[in-house]
Amino acid sequence: MSRAATPWPEAVHTQTITLGGTTLATQPPPTWVRDQLLQQVDTLLVELHNAFEQARTDSLTGLSNRRAFLERLETECASAQRHGRPLTLVILDIDDLRAVNSVFGHFEGDRVVRATAAAVATKLRGCVAAAAGEVVSGTLLQTVSVGWATLLEGESPASLFRRADAHLYEGRNARQPSETAPA
Repeated sequence: MSRAATPWPEAVHTQTITLGGTTLATQPPPTWVRDQLLQQVDTLLVELHNAFEQARTDSLTGLSNRRAFLERLETECASAQRHGRPLTLVILDIDDLRAVNSVFGHFEGDRVVRATAAAVATKLRGCVAAAAGEVVSGTLLQTVSVGWATLLEGESPASLFRRADAHLYEGRNARQPSETAPA
């Protein structure tokens, strides 16, 4: 982001200051001062953008985090309602991840989560946020539980999420092959 072509604000070119009844006119800052200030502003803008992205990204998977996902879900639900389009939310959860962490260690568990997230992100378009899917990680074959719900007319994003989440746990608890299956 370069501001070299940005004109210096007119108010800074000449400023009138009254001090004790005496009017003083200041000159614009030297070019090198202006350039240095603009460079600092550019640096701060880049840092702000990076901080914003980090605040919306899961550090383990690189996917959108829950905050970013919920904002996107809100937008998608509003759009689907406005245009009369169907919208289905699918939630995936890695089965027995706690056991993977206990038996193989958290490093391997993290590897399973990263590989799963990458596999899901490459297969799905749209919003994928800190999600999970099947992964082969070393000698581990992970399965996932799946919950889904289709947006009802006038339904809130929170209600849609709760219904999909409830279906995920219903499927996991029932252990029905159609609801808990390798991806």
